[in-house]
Amino acid sequence: MGRDYEIASQRGYEIGGSPGFITSVDRRHVAHSKAISEDEFVDDGRILTGYACLYNKCVMDHGVIKAISSGAFNQWISDRKEAVGFWLDHDSTKQVGSTDNGLELYSDAVGLAFRFKFPNTGLGREARQLAQTKAYLSMSVGFTYKDINIRTIAGEQVSIVKDARLQEISFVPSGAIKDAFGILSKPTRSLREDCETRGMLSDGAFVGMVRALQDLKNSLH
Repeated sequence: MGRDYEIASQRGYEIGGSPGFITSVDRRHVAHSKAISEDEFVDDGRILTGYACLYNKCVMDHGVIKAISSGAFNQWISDRKEAVGFWLDHDSTKQVGSTDNGLELYSDAVGLAFRFKFPNTGLGREARQLAQTKAYLSMSVGFTYKDINIRTIAGEQVSIVKDARLQEISFVPSGAIKDAFGILSKPTRSLREDCETRGMLSDGAFVGMVRALQDLKNSLH
């Protein structure tokens, strides 16, 4: 059993080429938050939404190339016995909420989608401000795994995580999978519908544009 975090990487590429190498899981699993009163949340109609991770993307982790296989979290989400936390910066002392309090998860063919409603607490307001100012736009996941395969892809040894226990998702300034994101938006459909109609990917494209503008601004200083 290993403990893993996604870390910022200097390179990354999408696994592809060999049919059947990464097996997509047809089943889709949703983890809903428990109902709590509305006055416990910061609410202007917008919630944090995005992909906590994208499947089949390779990242460098302590000298090892790793990728999370499609559906690696499905069994854990389906049989969930413990809450999955929403943290800042992979810091357990900064748990903003969880699947018992504001966090919804949905696994599709693209990755692990989520929605999170910030609680009306000091940490919740701090985290929401990071989203409001776009100081944080990225997401990352913390997990343990019990099933990992080693495959050779384009001459590189790649560790494929196929069965993982999701502990937390984190809101971060920069993540290993650069296209994983979190942004404030006003949902008009369920999380599942948003994923199935590709609305979530449209949000991702917008975040990509925001990041490009930020990079341009920083390069001019």
